[in-house]
Amino acid sequence: MHTTPAVTPYERQKIILGIVDDHQIVIDGLKSLLHGHDQFEVVIECTQPLEMISLIEKKSIDILLTDIMMPGLNGAELSKQVHQQFPQIKNTGT
Repeated sequence: MHTTPAVTPYERQKIILGIVDDHQIVIDGLKSLLHGHDQFEVVIECTQPLEMISLIEKKSIDILLTDIMMPGLNGAELSKQVHQQFPQIKNTGT
């Protein structure tokens, strides 16, 4: 008798990502690394950290990948603001 292994929620649905970095080449590189991994989907990409909050308000994400050193608003401060407004979003600095 063949049994089907238990499937976790993350195996059933995509993990929705947002990426912010002031260098488009870094965003493109991260997207290239994720290409072919069907469990991930990048729905927001941005080179202006000050715009990220308004983009997240329009499109929900699970994880925000952010550069640490960016002009205008550094990644640590952006992560703090995102966590305050959207506590369900996980943040990680690149």
